[in-house]
Amino acid sequence: ADETFRASREDAEKVRYVLKNAYRDWSADGMYERAPVYGTIFDALAEALPVDVDVGSPDGEAPRVLVPGCGLGRLVFELAKRGYDAQGNEFSYFMLLFSSFMLNATSVVGEFGIHPWMHGRSNHRTAAAQWRECAIPDEVPGDAKLPLGATMSMAAGYFVEVYGSPRETGAWDAVVTCFFIDTGHDVIKYLEVVANCLRRGGVWINFGPLLYHWEDYAHEQSVEFSMDEVLDAAKL
Repeated sequence: ADETFRASREDAEKVRYVLKNAYRDWSADGMYERAPVYGTIFDALAEALPVDVDVGSPDGEAPRVLVPGCGLGRLVFELAKRGYDAQGNEFSYFMLLFSSFMLNATSVVGEFGIHPWMHGRSNHRTAAAQWRECAIPDEVPGDAKLPLGATMSMAAGYFVEVYGSPRETGAWDAVVTCFFIDTGHDVIKYLEVVANCLRRGGVWINFGPLLYHWEDYAHEQSVEFSMDEVLDAAKL
């Protein structure tokens, strides 16, 4: 007998989450959400590791910037546009699949229409807002002309396992974490891996809350620290 495949509830929720992230990271309307966040990161990075976008790095030695938990890759793409040798790291297959599509398979601005809010009834000013279409992408990554020396790459895998290895020790000029450090079971372990990655004099730039992902899961071990404690641990 034929069986009809149905995605699990958990997988369906992950797809909905990806679509909301696509709105934020790859639509013109989403710029109003991402610009203040990414702009703060760009300013901090430019202060620590300035790059002249018009000149780039003619010697090919652009500052290396690692972005753990990079989601759909927009922040990594923007860093490369600003002259950095940027690498994104992501664990979620859902995020990796969609980011690969956006970065490698789009050819026209506004090529696709998505409806990120159609599955939820909360926070709609009008009934029509629930069904509003959003056009993506607002920029075609394949059309971008990067400054000299700038590159972009993606690495799949769990941050702690991929970048806690000896081969990554001191390999990065900067680590940028954006809405990331509260996603793990142990934020201190994240900090240890960040420290492993950074060269002497390197910089860690972080943006986001401490909304610990695993805090309310009864069967998951999770350690939650205050911001003061996180900062104290980062200085060790």
